[in-house]
Amino acid sequence: MQHTVREITLDNGAKGLLLHVPGVDVVRMLVEFRAGFDLGDWGKYELPHVTEHLMFTNQSYPEPNQFSREVEKNGAFCNATTSDTSLAYEYECATFEAERIAGLIGIQITEPTFPARELTSELNNVADELDNDISDPGPAVNNNLQAAAYDMPDFRRRRDQLSAITEDDVREWYRQTHTSDNMRFLVAGDVDFDTEVLPGLNVDLPRDERLAVPYVASTKLEEPVVEYRDMPQIYYRFTSRLSQSYSYRELIAARLMSDALSAGFSATLFGEARDRGLVYDLAMRVGRDTHTTEWNFGGPVSPAHADTYFQLAADKIRQAQNGDISGEQFDRMKRLLRGNRARKYQTPGSLLSYYDMFLEDDHYEAFEEFYRLLDDITLDEAARAFAGLFQENVWGASFLGNVDETAAARYRDIVSPLWD
Repeated sequence: MQHTVREITLDNGAKGLLLHVPGVDVVRMLVEFRAGFDLGDWGKYELPHVTEHLMFTNQSYPEPNQFSREVEKNGAFCNATTSDTSLAYEYECATFEAERIAGLIGIQITEPTFPARELTSELNNVADELDNDISDPGPAVNNNLQAAAYDMPDFRRRRDQLSAITEDDVREWYRQTHTSDNMRFLVAGDVDFDTEVLPGLNVDLPRDERLAVPYVASTKLEEPVVEYRDMPQIYYRFTSRLSQSYSYRELIAARLMSDALSAGFSATLFGEARDRGLVYDLAMRVGRDTHTTEWNFGGPVSPAHADTYFQLAADKIRQAQNGDISGEQFDRMKRLLRGNRARKYQTPGSLLSYYDMFLEDDHYEAFEEFYRLLDDITLDEAARAFAGLFQENVWGASFLGNVDETAAARYRDIVSPLWD
């Protein structure tokens, strides 16, 4: 999608990217503070999330949901999310609304009141979210693995900790994290940023510094994490972690090989698994953060097919580690990724999802760099980058559903040679 990028630092110290996208009728805005779970006290793990929920009541709009109604009165959308490292506020609006919405963002991040009456309500809402996550086998199997590998609270412990979170905790978390130097923003659209958007974001917040992302250590799990549930399928999750953050080139190289396994019906693992009726779907992803790079592999499988499927997965992943796929297959994957990318980034919101790498370290790669790397990376380079994700032997497996410890151990053993 045609666009230009402008990097800017506001007078208040906040840094951001302005993406001019000619001809679009919507504007997407994201304002982020480094204020996520990993920076907090894991004894009150959900404090950043509870703070997020309470950021929608403020001095200008003091009644419950009054602020949200004001945002959406002309069709604008707003949301907030909490991740391991960030608390982010997201808005999308029609172009004619850009100035008004930017002003409302400024109100939201500078005027929260944290009324006691709403703390009780939002604690209940967060508890409901956690109950939904517990009930959903996909998030639950992943959370079980994370809790064991990182020695962190699982969903149930997080829910139990909610009663300990106080109004003073929320106010202090906001005070520590919502400083202008800890603020980053991304805006995409066809507007005059200098007159319509930036005045609303150049807000009067305390000055401090950009908070550092802590390193969270993980350990190899010698046994699988197993949770039995009375259901037809088994949900599984494997993860492998490397204690370094790949460069952008290394990341794209590793993703090429991961996608050669999993992306589309021509993929070596997914294609054959579907042809043989072993699984309906699977997910495989390579991601990085400030300190690490991680490979994740998961999905549902029926007990009747599990042994055969995990053996197929082990064989195909080993082939990818060794670069044992055809040049034709590799080129086909490059073509697929090129087309997928062109199709994916067609809105201001989708463009922000690419440039959110800026939130990590105030750096971004030019959008066209992906295509250059796609042409330049060889099969051998992709195989080396992918195999490197397994070299430190820090990994784990989690199973949830119609599975017992004996079967789970067998499935883990089938896949474990990938780390030899």
